[in-house]
Amino acid sequence: MGLLGIGVYQVLWSVGLNLTSASNSALILSTTPLWGALYVHLVEKESVKKKQYLFMMISLFGVMLVVLKPTVRLHFSPDTLAGDLLSLIAAFCAAIFLSVWSKPLLKIYSPLRLMGYCMMIGSLVLWLAVPFLATPVALNQIGAASWWALGYAIFLPGIIGHVSYYGGIERLGVTRSMVYLYLIPLWAILFNYLWMGEKVFPQQIFGGLFILLGVHGALRRS
Repeated sequence: MGLLGIGVYQVLWSVGLNLTSASNSALILSTTPLWGALYVHLVEKESVKKKQYLFMMISLFGVMLVVLKPTVRLHFSPDTLAGDLLSLIAAFCAAIFLSVWSKPLLKIYSPLRLMGYCMMIGSLVLWLAVPFLATPVALNQIGAASWWALGYAIFLPGIIGHVSYYGGIERLGVTRSMVYLYLIPLWAILFNYLWMGEKVFPQQIFGGLFILLGVHGALRRS
């Protein structure tokens, strides 16, 4: 989990993003819950209802409306192919190694302990990748905003986000927990609107409604 679900995933995601557009990357990574559900269904032999697939597709359509606002366009071409493929492999890593494989381990370890072990192992992969991928930057050239952003990424998404996610998998199961990932783009536009003053387009509002409809439908037990 730490090696593939965190270390390799982060390398694939960041390199893929550098080789394709942000909208391509965001949309491809939004397929993560679908891959997780398919893996659980086909490999783990757990029941995933057709209704859940349908509502996940509705949520994915909502994500498409949110990501592809009127000022953004998808651009699939030979120039972005490498980045798109890396983003797709990253989505597989997140779905299978970071999510599905955590379920049996959560019977042994608490969400916090499991996250700690995975982060330690994943960080080793990232340190080993740095000499091959990163352009050296002097510490005195890094501004305060970048340090604040790094701190935010470590404590909120990194620690609280992962621990909460593993806690959800422990209590709800893999498929139901992964459905909540569709809410990430919705939170993103709300955050950008409230804190960064970005404009919200009607298309994105409709997309948010589709996301909520899909999440609600996929989580219903009946």
